Amino acid sequence: MEPQVIATPDAFRAELIDDGARSLFDYWQGLRGPRAMPARADIDPLEIPRNILPWLYILAVSDDGNHRFRLAGTGLDTVFNAEITGKRVDEVLEGRDLENARRSYDFVISRARPWYSSVLYRADERWEIRYSRLTLPLGPDGEKPDFLIGGLFLDQDEGMFERFAELFARRGVDPSARREVVLA
Repeated sequence: MEPQVIATPDAFRAELIDDGARSLFDYWQGLRGPRAMPARADIDPLEIPRNILPWLYILAVSDDGNHRFRLAGTGLDTVFNAEITGKRVDEVLEGRDLENARRSYDFVISRARPWYSSVLYRADERWEIRYSRLTLPLGPDGEKPDFLIGGLFLDQDEGMFERFAELFARRGVDPSARREVVLA
């Protein structure tokens, strides 16, 4: 599946269905100004909206594709049922989840453009959850990313994270609808 290419930052932002993703995109946009991307050094955790900090991650880009989580919020630790800061992506994800993450990360790195995906997961035919991921490039020269900043956002109702984490751990969730968009 190829992502849909969105022509303008405003149109890309309109595709983001999650308030947290829109807040992160707005923060990134403000930092980058006329550059293609801000640098890692531009990130100030005190300026990031507090409600999205638990869902943020920063990946250190690796030439061999084994990108490492340099920072991961506590919400991500809950979702993945483990502390993921310091781990490689392939130590956290596997199978099609790993393939999809690598595909999007590789796109963001090679093209220095934002990527957003939204997936509806159904589990045990009793409930569904929408999982969204926004990934944005960071680079000191404004051209080649050396870090990625992103966020994972889930529908937020009582106990949703614990149910998702438990089902994810035993591979009990199946994606039923996926939408992917990138900024041109």
